Amino acid sequence: MGLRQAPVHLHCSSQLMAQVTNSCRVLDVGSGGRRLAPHVMTTDVVTRAGVDVVADACKGLPFDSATFDLVVCTSVLEHVSSEQKALAELIRVVKPGGKLWIEVPFIYNFHVSAAGDTHDYRRWTQEGCKQLLPGHKLLDHGQNVGPATALRLIASEVLALPLYRERHQGAYYVGRCLLGWLLYPLSWLDKACMRSVMSHRVAGGFWLLWEKV
Repeated sequence: MGLRQAPVHLHCSSQLMAQVTNSCRVLDVGSGGRRLAPHVMTTDVVTRAGVDVVADACKGLPFDSATFDLVVCTSVLEHVSSEQKALAELIRVVKPGGKLWIEVPFIYNFHVSAAGDTHDYRRWTQEGCKQLLPGHKLLDHGQNVGPATALRLIASEVLALPLYRERHQGAYYVGRCLLGWLLYPLSWLDKACMRSVMSHRVAGGFWLLWEKV
């Protein structure tokens, strides 16, 4: 059994669930096997439990245009080969006046998984992610990962680096995991940090809610 990583608290969970609950037809792109609610359709690039449709947004989603009231896409755009192709496809399947919920990283360590997200290409500042969907209406936005959690993630990575050896990588991964737990109390400072108007400069990531025009 592998070591369990210290959790990353998302500060937008209640806002996301409010959108999901109030929308009839919902698509979760890159769901990773989660199901936000019973009525949510899930897609991912690989077959796994909880995935209804296997599809790659960059190559086209197997849904008619203007099908969904809400499309959710969290922690996906940094992993796709072309975020513009993926975004164009997400917008295509949303109804006019429908909504698109996006979450993207900023100050966040490089991350991949063995199941699907085998690449990690990009990050966005607050100003950058506001430009993701020109021509459509940005309804709201905020931080999904706070500055103190970003510090904890980066510090765990940096402090574990001296342990890395090409032929013996286990010490690095174990050390990074243990440091994540040791430094976990830093994350308790997130809410205090996020009260500052400057906190977006060191946020872990952002969420954005768009309306299709």
